[in-house]
Amino acid sequence: MDAPDVEGLVCTFEDRAPALLDRLPILDGVGWLVSHQVPSGRASPPRGLADRPDVRYLRHGDAGLARNRNHCLRHARGRLCVVADDDVEFLPGWAEAVRGAFESRGDCDFASFALLDGSGRPLGQYPAVARPHTPRSVFRVVSCELAFDRERVLRFGIGFNERLGLGTAVGRGEEGVFLRDLVRAGARGWSVPAAIAMHDGPTTGDRAMAALGPLQVKALGVVSYCKWGALAVPMAAKESVRLALAQRRLSRMPAIAAAFLEGVRAGREMGLAAPSPLAPR
Repeated sequence: MDAPDVEGLVCTFEDRAPALLDRLPILDGVGWLVSHQVPSGRASPPRGLADRPDVRYLRHGDAGLARNRNHCLRHARGRLCVVADDDVEFLPGWAEAVRGAFESRGDCDFASFALLDGSGRPLGQYPAVARPHTPRSVFRVVSCELAFDRERVLRFGIGFNERLGLGTAVGRGEEGVFLRDLVRAGARGWSVPAAIAMHDGPTTGDRAMAALGPLQVKALGVVSYCKWGALAVPMAAKESVRLALAQRRLSRMPAIAAAFLEGVRAGREMGLAAPSPLAPR
């Protein structure tokens, strides 16, 4: 297949890949790049998927979602690329919605769209009309809401920070930091209300935060530093109150504040204020 007009960049892991055969529709002008991480070496390429002419299949022995995203960035060919995972189902007309968002805005380097739950309800708070993104608004974006103009984004030379996201000690934040760095570098992004995909059930990030133990609170501190910089320190008190109220355990406020501040310090020590360059292919 020639370079597609729209390409879905699909990250999958170990034995989750076979489910993709029923999730990736065959559409005119749409291609799929499946990046399959198999650190165990045991999972085989899914039958039928690797044989489809609209699918390119990559297999890697490493781990970490941000690293997998970077594999996709380096190997993408589509004019417009849509970030996807193995647990997302695309809605009818999604490719046309993506094309329309970019064709109607000459200054659009990337765009975020709406994601629905299994009942058709929005999974986040989306604007009624398209709005430009800021270095802080991008932290509300989930990876599977994201599309970008490949050539325009790659010219910035920025990748996903591989110390963030699933498979790392932090476990989250890779998409927000990636987009923050793009906006700071001069990229223009838009939040578009059109829904393009459905995610049935809580996202992986939601499940990871459900228990809200010290490690999860520390991760929130790391991401808060990425978003706010030094201003994340005075926010620890406010966040500890909010999180303790959410758990109905006000007695946990001091422990939550301590873990949050530990995360802020860790983010500073990791140098997460600086962008992460995309390594060559």
